[in-house]
Amino acid sequence: MGVFQQMNGLAPPFRATAAAAGQPAAGQAATGQAASAPAASPESGPAAPAPLPGHVRAAIIGAGLGGIGAGIRLRGAGVTEFVILERADSVGGTWRDNTYPGCACDIPSHLYSFSFAPNPDWSHSFSRQPEIWRYLEAVTDQYDLRRHLVFGAEVIRADWEPGPARWRLRTSRGEITADVLICASGPLSEPSLPDVPGLG
Repeated sequence: MGVFQQMNGLAPPFRATAAAAGQPAAGQAATGQAASAPAASPESGPAAPAPLPGHVRAAIIGAGLGGIGAGIRLRGAGVTEFVILERADSVGGTWRDNTYPGCACDIPSHLYSFSFAPNPDWSHSFSRQPEIWRYLEAVTDQYDLRRHLVFGAEVIRADWEPGPARWRLRTSRGEITADVLICASGPLSEPSLPDVPGLG
């Protein structure tokens, strides 16, 4: 069954395969990864925080489009020892945080999606925020990224240590080191509210 068949009445034929991004086959255990966290969705509420590992091959900051895409490509390249550090309690980035009336994408939906995870049945040419958020939640599950996610882990500081040749990250949940650091925090995660009387 396609992953989109689980998404609030949306049921396009989700053509991407897990193997295309390095997802283990059914029954195959993944090794060297962060501990699993229960799945979360816009409807089910926040997931329980996963443990923060001490050291990983790669650390990704942010679980929006950029972070999810980077995680999928790492798995496709055979890299499994990585975490996605997300300060919030679910994936989605700007499509989780921005919920104002009429929030939508100004790029056609068939272009504003992963090439390896097409959704031919977007309900609008320029999709609305809730549908894009559900798409990101579904892709996260399709490519088995939940085990790599660490929610509630805001990155406060990142320092390069030349001796051991690694990054040391200080987060709101403790420290972690990584050989490679990928910043996918995105420029639109902080709302900028106009100074208009009545807002606030």
